[in-house]
Amino acid sequence: MPVVEDLQEALQTLANEEVKLSIDCQHATHLDGAVCQLLLVANQSWPGGSDCFDLINVSPELQEHLERSGVCDATGALTS
Repeated sequence: MPVVEDLQEALQTLANEEVKLSIDCQHATHLDGAVCQLLLVANQSWPGGSDCFDLINVSPELQEHLERSGVCDATGALTS
């Protein structure tokens, strides 16, 4: 699964640099289960905590998908 592997590699690189990260979801309507799992793990282990890891420009369709997947709560906040 190259997309997940590429995302994981990018997240690991950025986590090592201890940056604040906002992932722009402007063009996403659905995320694969492996991507959802990766986002959950990244959010829970990100340097600086969940204040330094965020999803932005989440469409209502993606928000609903993320809620059903357990990635976000109803407010759009990533679950920890």
